Amino acid sequence: PLAGHVVVRIHRPQIEQEAYANLDAIAQLKTSQVESWLDERYNDGMVIMSIPGFVRQVEALQSAGGSRVQNDVRAKLGSVIEALQHDTALLVTTFGKPLVDIGAFGPLSEESKELLPQALASSLPLHTQIFADANGHSQIEFVVPLIRYSNALPHPVGAVILRVSPDRFLFPYIRHWPTPTGSGESLLVR
Repeated sequence: PLAGHVVVRIHRPQIEQEAYANLDAIAQLKTSQVESWLDERYNDGMVIMSIPGFVRQVEALQSAGGSRVQNDVRAKLGSVIEALQHDTALLVTTFGKPLVDIGAFGPLSEESKELLPQALASSLPLHTQIFADANGHSQIEFVVPLIRYSNALPHPVGAVILRVSPDRFLFPYIRHWPTPTGSGESLLVR
């Protein structure tokens, strides 16, 4: 028993160091993969921003309105949302007034209301932090500005809000740790 205790005492720092190095390597891998997932959603926003004629249709919807224009916008947005594998989206004015929703989006979150002016000013898709919606479900939203350029100057027209449930991919992905550990998720969050 004394020899075993001595061996453990001698090798303990090395074993701990290897365990921490292993956890750190896995955490770095997971972090880069989560960042890649966020980049993919950002690129989804860039795809929406570059749909040919979509910004003009959104302008027409806001100025002239009409069910035909609204149906055209809904069809175009719906097909892109389906192709990008999102469940819900909401087209809003620059003030956050809903125009068209896809997939029973529901009310615009406070998080997106706060992010909308920033996205419109930057002309880039931005995302909220993960938040709980009115039903207690975790959500993350991507605010995709719709910009018309005139004489190289940006003129915001509205935005598309993409709502993504982290329960579908992100949380299960984080929970799946390649080695048995109770602290892996904590390390990744840090």
